[in-house]
Amino acid sequence: MVKVELIENLEYKFCFMMTEDETTFFGGLTRDYFLIVDENCPYKEMMLRVLINKCMNEFIQEINTTDIWNVDLNKFGFSKEEDVYTCSYFDLKLPHDCKC
Repeated sequence: MVKVELIENLEYKFCFMMTEDETTFFGGLTRDYFLIVDENCPYKEMMLRVLINKCMNEFIQEINTTDIWNVDLNKFGFSKEEDVYTCSYFDLKLPHDCKC
């Protein structure tokens, strides 16, 4: 069973811990508004959806990320600018085609 919970981490605007059995992965929004996830997380799309939902609920005006998620970031509202994907609050979306 996979469990995701919000944890306090002063290095991030917010941080989530994902646990499966005894394995733990982290993802969050950094202080400079980048979404990140542990490289070896097997449920990256699930973590991305958790982070996007939190950004939407917190009215984060603009977020950035890189191509670390193994999913099409365009379907979540991101557009690529050089090596960075950017999305404003108004373009951010949670499509209903999750394969999690």
